[in-house]
Amino acid sequence: MGKKIESPVEKFPGSVTLKDPIPLSACVEWEAALADCQPSPCSEGRKILAQFWRTPEKERDVVSAEYETHFIACSESGGKCRVGLTDTAAQMRMLKSVRACVETWEVPAFDLANPPGSPKIARSKFIGWIIGEIATIYNEADGDPNA
Repeated sequence: MGKKIESPVEKFPGSVTLKDPIPLSACVEWEAALADCQPSPCSEGRKILAQFWRTPEKERDVVSAEYETHFIACSESGGKCRVGLTDTAAQMRMLKSVRACVETWEVPAFDLANPPGSPKIARSKFIGWIIGEIATIYNEADGDPNA
């Protein structure tokens, strides 16, 4: 039996029933999508990105330039540095894994096969909400695993 949830986003009203439990094949897709959205395992690149997010927005140009310099040097030397996906590209990538976790989709204003790109804020809130709901099911602990 799935888990029925109601959209809290006014622009995209409706309900979605998520598979619960999530099938193993969908879990594999979920983990792959999460990995694709993340920056590379380059530790120096991660430090710079962490610094970027802690820096006030109006001062990020300096950190961004530092990361760009690092990224180019790391890539040219055969390192593992990669930027990760933009927010919109990450949302699109995650939607593929969302489809694998959906039992029924009853959100007429949001076509899961051809998702709307705008309005950006409502789209981002909606996708963030559905990802959060799936993450809750995916990460849900059933008792103490050490018992």
